[in-house]
Amino acid sequence: MSVSPVDPSTQPPPRLLEQLHALELTCSSATEAARALLGIWKTQAYHASVALGQLGSTESHDVATNLGMPAQPDISEGERLIAKAQAQEAEFDRLCSSYDAMHREMAIQGRQALKNGIRYTGREREEELRDALRLFKGVLENPIGSRNFAIWFEVGWIQWMLGEPRETTIDSFYHAARLAGSQDTAYYVPAIRHQAYLQAQLGSWGDAWASIQRALSVTGESEPLLWVEAARYALQAGKRSDAQSLLDRALDKSPSSAFALYSDPDLGLLHAACGQTIERFTQAARSSAAYELTRLQTAHETKPYLLKALGLEIVLPPSTAIPESIEKCGLFEAHTVAAAARREASQIFDQVIALIQGEHTKAEESARRFKIQIDQALSEKTYYEGSLRNIEEHARESGFQLHSYSFNNPFFRRRNQKAEDARFAYESFKQQLAQSEEFLKSHLPAMESAFDKQEQRRFQVEEVLVWVTAKREA
Repeated sequence: MSVSPVDPSTQPPPRLLEQLHALELTCSSATEAARALLGIWKTQAYHASVALGQLGSTESHDVATNLGMPAQPDISEGERLIAKAQAQEAEFDRLCSSYDAMHREMAIQGRQALKNGIRYTGREREEELRDALRLFKGVLENPIGSRNFAIWFEVGWIQWMLGEPRETTIDSFYHAARLAGSQDTAYYVPAIRHQAYLQAQLGSWGDAWASIQRALSVTGESEPLLWVEAARYALQAGKRSDAQSLLDRALDKSPSSAFALYSDPDLGLLHAACGQTIERFTQAARSSAAYELTRLQTAHETKPYLLKALGLEIVLPPSTAIPESIEKCGLFEAHTVAAAARREASQIFDQVIALIQGEHTKAEESARRFKIQIDQALSEKTYYEGSLRNIEEHARESGFQLHSYSFNNPFFRRRNQKAEDARFAYESFKQQLAQSEEFLKSHLPAMESAFDKQEQRRFQVEEVLVWVTAKREA
């Protein structure tokens, strides 16, 4: 593991939880969030290398080599952080939308002061945070506002940042979690995480372990860093097997968990035991990266294939950076390469399939239009032929001849008006039939050829779609 430029004497090993809400409030894009997370991981990686170096064993050196150093942002992690931030902001706005004008404005100004306090330093930071705290407490003094769990959460976080008594801060996070409930809100799990963290800072490891289990029951498989936190509380509360199991899950889900694990002195008892886990997951990550790069190569092959098979052109997304040797990649780098290759391949396949489906729709619509024109022309011919046969049958039954006659013979017309009308219709249909036959003779071959061409195009497109879909699913 290479050495980070971070000076260990300037700060303790950082824990993401202490900085998470600040990132949620200040990062405006997935890229910005990913870069901020990368900065934290690099600092953690440095402290992890120090901890592993202090073990002084061959196994710890192997772990450090397998772990590696994060070299580039993980956009997917940034996207998840931004999604959480947006969910929290939407929930905050929803809860405050029904307040009267004064309390709604107090909530809005409080949140703005909170964001200012995060960005500022020194006295300005403290003044903005205290302004935010006063405004939020003003909302809580209202009977309706007192049940706003988002406000309770922000109050707890500000109290934490201002160094107010831990018990008071824990109480604020308790109310946030109590009022939010476990029904998938954006504040329930964060409130419990902060509550458990502060309980641990007071040395109440059993309470912290009990609290964090409520969060574990509703998060599913989406919070590997939560599992690292929970492992810390479980280990200190005497639940070593639970701690080991949680760390294995975290390392399996996200390699950045390893930086949190090895930089945390509270988890030191499990550092050696996790070495084999790191090695196993590193090999798995390398295998995954190799597989995803092969799949990406297949995705790139669709470009010339599509051009040759259908004459369609696509613009490829920016290429994933490929390391010289996957087998030399550390856990984090292999995981990042695999995620980036998977994302790029999916973008290419989705783009290609959407283009092919559009081409299929075009061919299908064109064939349908030609088929309608052909059917209509043939139907008109059939109609005229049928009409002539009906008139001939009528003439035989009525006993008159359909010979040529003069339309201007008034005596003839008076003598048999029905025969006159039948003869007139017969001649008209004969003319229309002749025109229809002439039209078919002149245009039907071209229409049938165009129809066959579009049908052939449709079959070609379907074959290509089957091929590309199979490559995507392989």
